[in-house]
Amino acid sequence: RFISSGERKWQRASGLVMLLPHGYEGQGPEHSSARIERFLQLCASENIQVCVPSTPSQIFHLLRRQAIRKMRTPLVVISPKSLLRNPEAVSSLEDLYNGSFSCVIDDDSDKKKVNKVIMCSGKVFYDLNKKKKENNIKDIALIRIEQLYPFPYDDLEEILTKYENVQEFVWCQEEPLKQGARLSHRHRIQRDIERIDTSKKLKQKIEKLLQKLGIQYSKFSIIQKTKEEFNKRVNNSDVFVKGSLKALSYRLRSVEKKM
Repeated sequence: RFISSGERKWQRASGLVMLLPHGYEGQGPEHSSARIERFLQLCASENIQVCVPSTPSQIFHLLRRQAIRKMRTPLVVISPKSLLRNPEAVSSLEDLYNGSFSCVIDDDSDKKKVNKVIMCSGKVFYDLNKKKKENNIKDIALIRIEQLYPFPYDDLEEILTKYENVQEFVWCQEEPLKQGARLSHRHRIQRDIERIDTSKKLKQKIEKLLQKLGIQYSKFSIIQKTKEEFNKRVNNSDVFVKGSLKALSYRLRSVEKKM
């Protein structure tokens, strides 16, 4: 409680840094999960920082930023131990003395060939990147979100706008479905995607709505296909309950206002 609300309740600013081991690597329960989801649930009004650095230079610049910046808020660093031994997790001297902490790290793939973007954080990036290289995959980009809170909306949007031909956005994590950053960050990532193109939606957001309305779910544009179903149900109103019709109509209006 003191870490998350010390400044708001008692006007006590703190530059505390917590280095918490996290990673499903078979080193025991106390090293497997730092409970990222619990720290993210405590986040509000930029009261703390939660970061998952994936390279030595990122850790260096993160700690340096915490030491010299005027804003004093606690820093939670999620640090998988396996990255200490991973030969891919390296940085050059130039990255150390010329670089800075990046809230979001872009992929070096050819942007025009990419049709799928996978966003992740932490050591799972190296597992995905290994498979990507082994299978010589060129149409998938791996984007690392290194700072989970405060969420870097502008940095992520700047990177996503470079991928003009992308058709699918995916969030990947090694934690179970109800753990990790998924629950608290799904709407934040969706917000950035909607800034780019409102027709590109995360699948699960509309799937639940369509299932409630009795419409079979498949990959389609939320505006055009939902309108087709709407018109079809209106013409055949005897099989479409009044409440569901009103809910779908409201959904279409709310989506169109954002466009």
